[in-house]
Amino acid sequence: MTYIEYASRFIASITIPIFNFGIYIWMQPSWITLSKLSKYKIVQTTIFWLIFLPTMAKITEKLGDSIFIYGYEIIIKLPFSWFYLYFSAIFIFLAQMYYKITAPNIYNENSSYEEFDTNGRNKEHLEKYVSDFPYEQSKFLGKIIKGPSNDIKTLFWKIWYECEYEFKFHRFIISTLYFIGFFFLGFVIIENIIFVYDLFSKIYEDSSLYTFYVKFILPLL
Repeated sequence: MTYIEYASRFIASITIPIFNFGIYIWMQPSWITLSKLSKYKIVQTTIFWLIFLPTMAKITEKLGDSIFIYGYEIIIKLPFSWFYLYFSAIFIFLAQMYYKITAPNIYNENSSYEEFDTNGRNKEHLEKYVSDFPYEQSKFLGKIIKGPSNDIKTLFWKIWYECEYEFKFHRFIISTLYFIGFFFLGFVIIENIIFVYDLFSKIYEDSSLYTFYVKFILPLL
């Protein structure tokens, strides 16, 4: 099997799960899923790349594609994959901002009841959370909260799971922006994996171990 065939199969094995994941996120997102996604480090650090990459681009534009230090040429031109990374950061950042603006506060401020309890939130906060939802849903949950039950944990999870599929349009926009961002990021990951694979393949082919394997071991298989 040729290197191109190996590479194409590898890319397919990566892109198909990403595509399937993208379809799931796009068509069936919930606020719980989006809440978890918004708290990933890779999502929360996109602002760094939005500042860092343009700064590096300006520096390399002034210095040129390479510089010489003690007679050695050092390539400082940004690889094309960094442009994919920049576009990825833009879309993920937009998704994050749209999420912060439109997400109901119960998902925006908490990742679980434990966080809700640790931050000292109480029944009054639940009443405010309920007001974020459509009138009928808000009215229904409001009656439950104002009822005789003082089990804050049960009330919290009731709202948490009862409202996770509200505001379908907003969830669709957020999921689409995330999907585009991670799609560009996928290009960067695949390109770098192929680069490393190609680099190690050349090193391996030039080694005496590879020569020994081809001449003596391979004919026995």
